[in-house]
Amino acid sequence: MSTITPTASAQDLPGEAVTTDQNGTVITTEWGGSPVIPTDLPDGFSCTIINYSQGTWTSNELAAPMFVLTNTNFNDPATSVTLEAGQSFVMTAASVLASQGGNEICYFIAKGS
Repeated sequence: MSTITPTASAQDLPGEAVTTDQNGTVITTEWGGSPVIPTDLPDGFSCTIINYSQGTWTSNELAAPMFVLTNTNFNDPATSVTLEAGQSFVMTAASVLASQGGNEICYFIAKGS
């Protein structure tokens, strides 16, 4: 028996922000910048975000660069991520060793076509 992943509309999320309650879910975008991606998702959090609109979706700008994108330098994370119409990505939060010697959460992005 397989488990079906629940889908949430960005408009249905409390305050349009992703929370730990959305771990393992599929989230569809609504408008540019929605859903809001916070900077405090825990290690191991994962969700899929799908841009089902006809336009480009760009995430909110994070205060700190946390998005590690496919085929980019791990030491140069981005502060936002963009999806073209019909694209999706899986976002996974993972602790990494920061250059200062402590743990730092980054969001690893694996884009779909």
